[in-house]
Amino acid sequence: MRKLLIVLLLFLLTINTFAQNSNEFKERRQKLQNLLPDKSIVLLPAKPYLRGIPYKQNSNFYYLSGWNQPEAILIVSKQFTILAVEPDYDNPDKQKSELEEIKKETGFQMVINKNQFNRFFSYLLKDTDTIYTEISPS
Repeated sequence: MRKLLIVLLLFLLTINTFAQNSNEFKERRQKLQNLLPDKSIVLLPAKPYLRGIPYKQNSNFYYLSGWNQPEAILIVSKQFTILAVEPDYDNPDKQKSELEEIKKETGFQMVINKNQFNRFFSYLLKDTDTIYTEISPS
């Protein structure tokens, strides 16, 4: 019984830690939003996965998103925060559910399927004068 209580306590601490971190990442994005000029966006890609090499996320991407998935994309503007991810499911209903769960988990205003990124980004460019990004992600 005591082992079960310890496991449960550790589980609850883990959940609480993620919730604090989730808020911390959201606050970081909000600070960045406040610094951005109008009609500008920040575009940060996650690092790609390279077979045979241990994965380490782009430091700036992780600092703002808290998300550790390879090849995700972060967009921040004065008005919104978007995370584009690769869903685990092929089924559109399950994808929608997964994207909603990620949105709730991370605090992003929008979470989209990475397959929709190009179309979505083209739309964003119509009202954007400046794009901030990294040339070589760390």
